[in-house]
Amino acid sequence: MYSNDRPESISTSVTGDGGKYYLISTVMTSFVEGFSRVTQIEYPAQAVTVDSVPQYLEPEDWDDDFNDGTNRYLLFVNTAPASTETAVVTFTAPYLWTKSSVTTAVNQSTHGFSVDDFVFNDQSSGSSVWTLAVDIRIATHQVTVVTDADNFTAAILEADLPPSDFFAVCNLAASYCADAIATGYARTSSSTITGDAVDSGGRSLRFKEMAADLMTLYKDQMGLLADDNEQEYPAAEFVDTDPLPAWGAGNYIFHRDRGRR
Repeated sequence: MYSNDRPESISTSVTGDGGKYYLISTVMTSFVEGFSRVTQIEYPAQAVTVDSVPQYLEPEDWDDDFNDGTNRYLLFVNTAPASTETAVVTFTAPYLWTKSSVTTAVNQSTHGFSVDDFVFNDQSSGSSVWTLAVDIRIATHQVTVVTDADNFTAAILEADLPPSDFFAVCNLAASYCADAIATGYARTSSSTITGDAVDSGGRSLRFKEMAADLMTLYKDQMGLLADDNEQEYPAAEFVDTDPLPAWGAGNYIFHRDRGRR
């Protein structure tokens, strides 16, 4: 959700080859299918030392979704960069987990992991068992070294988010946690014994409200809410109105044109 609200902006230099088509998986390795899109192309790109004003292509001058049935290409519609020219392409991408420098050595019999596997420490059964993450979103570590069948080293995952968004992301994560707890209570049947009765429904509702409050905090810190009163202001638009009717007659339908110009 955070990446959708404020995606990472990545710029990469693309050297021309005299053609119009450039394989995206080659020239933009961080481009994520189904998410990323090109937002800006500087062409021809000049070195900063030249001290020139950057020139940018218009959106209609490129197509980042040209597919030949097998591969996706970046198409320069109205130009073909020469081998002596460079284009700086800026595109969006989600923030991804990366390996940090903080590692932990683990001894676990027949762990079955390989280098670069995403894993997490599953303690749901009451014991600590490192488990392969089938979805990177639930991973906490990435395997960096496999010593043998019973030992490996894993690095803590981190995301290089803008510092200004730190607390917003914390509130988003807390909202997800509160919502998950609310769902757990909603699935729990209340005890029929008065002395042991737990109001699962009431707890579920309270955590639902907490999740909603935290989500509101996230949106507010991200600037996604309207003003304090949550009012949305109407848009303004300029229109071109002709002073004389288009049909060429001297009079308007409901009044003469005299004094109405």
